[in-house]
Amino acid sequence: MAEDLNGLPAGYQFRPEYEMMPREAAERLAGGGFVLVDVREAEEVRARAIEGAAHVPLGQLVELWDDLEVEGDEVFGVVCAHGVRSMRAVLFLHQMGLTGARSVAGGVACWPAE
Repeated sequence: MAEDLNGLPAGYQFRPEYEMMPREAAERLAGGGFVLVDVREAEEVRARAIEGAAHVPLGQLVELWDDLEVEGDEVFGVVCAHGVRSMRAVLFLHQMGLTGARSVAGGVACWPAE
């Protein structure tokens, strides 16, 4: 699969109001003070964990969203395997007033190598 310079599949339709690039998320997480929520299931996280990410499976997000340590427009990341579940989570979080939520485009599949 061909990739663009950002590590996303060629032709990916990036939406900056809802997404952030994987490299940006990784850099922010490494720099500290950045919240990254991993909405994958436990077995997926065990297979490839992202150090420093908070694990809240998508199925539990509705009941736990208000426990996230973020404020309304504070930018934070949401990641899953390929970006589909994290986008669903971000759309929900925006409806709940957390407009700073951003899906990590392409998910863990596009996460930069360590």
